Amino acid sequence: MNPHRKIIVSVLLFVLVGAIAGVAVGQQRSRQQPPRPRGRPAPEDLQVTSDQLARIQVDAFELICSQDRLADLDLDELTADVTTPAELLAKLDDLGTARALFRVDERFASGKAVVLRSSSRVPFVQSYSMHPTGERMPNIQYHNVGYVLNFSGFWSTDAPELAFGNCQVEVSGLIPRVGEAGTPVERPIFQDTKLDKRFMAQDGQPVYSMASNIPVAAQQGVDAHVLIIRMVMSR
Repeated sequence: MNPHRKIIVSVLLFVLVGAIAGVAVGQQRSRQQPPRPRGRPAPEDLQVTSDQLARIQVDAFELICSQDRLADLDLDELTADVTTPAELLAKLDDLGTARALFRVDERFASGKAVVLRSSSRVPFVQSYSMHPTGERMPNIQYHNVGYVLNFSGFWSTDAPELAFGNCQVEVSGLIPRVGEAGTPVERPIFQDTKLDKRFMAQDGQPVYSMASNIPVAAQQGVDAHVLIIRMVMSR
């Protein structure tokens, strides 16, 4: 074929392909988008109004008490005359060793989750091994010690004074071992306590929950770990 004729044919093919592609793009651009379902706003149109906001107050307490005291512990009786977190802590302190773990107090959009995490890596002596030189060497593991809170709640559409929600709390820590003479022994016990609570509450009224653990590998007489949660959801 003549070289000049090859060039002309190549140019014509290039122009033809470009024209077809342009028509396809034009059809794609002119294609109408499906209509948005009626009554469903676009994400950019969503706004949080004042009646969707809520205030959440969560107080978490830890109690270390004897197993005998744990068997007699009744949450309803414990919180019957309590009106403030400080009063609850004072009552818990009479039952063993108590402390406040954390407090959350903030406003959030109803239905959105409130998350709080706090932890640190702590060395934990798991066991000991003998070095060839005769030296006793500790085998150390690291544990994440701390707490995690996941909270979500919303207001009832039928009864505006009612709130529904879910609260999940996990607390991990090291509990000292106590020997026969009442003195701490070398290795503590790693303890993990979890609480998962679905609740219904009146506006501004506290709801209490409790979870307790006795270390499985612990001998009789080892103290129990108790987690108490006080929650208040208000407008």
